[in-house]
Amino acid sequence: DPTQPESFLRSICQQIEPHVPIADRPEALRSRFQKLLSERGSNSPLVLVIDAVDEIDRHPNFLFGLLPNSLPSGVTILLSARTMGDR
Repeated sequence: DPTQPESFLRSICQQIEPHVPIADRPEALRSRFQKLLSERGSNSPLVLVIDAVDEIDRHPNFLFGLLPNSLPSGVTILLSARTMGDR
């Protein structure tokens, strides 16, 4: 389910490092994602585009905590969403 945090993290980690096996534990995925952001930003620029945030079937604040409060230099994250009704 791509709207679950674990699926989101698994997909992002796999796209950044396709040759590295994916962990199953949610805390391991979150830790790996945070590490990837910090390492990639310092070695080479990294741009993540997270599309269709409007298609999440629950309140999008479930994303809080998945992304760091401040991004390392060289890391950019773009979120896209459409307005849907009152959302």
